[in-house]
Amino acid sequence: KARDNGRRPTYLDDSKALVTMDGEDIDWSGHVEKDAQNFAMMAYSSSNSGSDNEVQSCFKKCAESYARLKKLYDEQRDKLGDANVE
Repeated sequence: KARDNGRRPTYLDDSKALVTMDGEDIDWSGHVEKDAQNFAMMAYSSSNSGSDNEVQSCFKKCAESYARLKKLYDEQRDKLGDANVE
């Protein structure tokens, strides 16, 4: 007969945020290129009016977030490109 010693497996969450967003501010600090692996963009909806609406709202938020992040990425890449030329 097996004894229960009270020990339970511990789940370690190794997820990391590539970008920290607080309202309209985006914090890129502390992120290095090697950490940019296996990330998913997520958006959360506070709407509880039905799953179809939540999915559409989430998709719209993801698309808006992606467009904003791509614009910021392109601006940073252009700045770094100009700095490397000098």
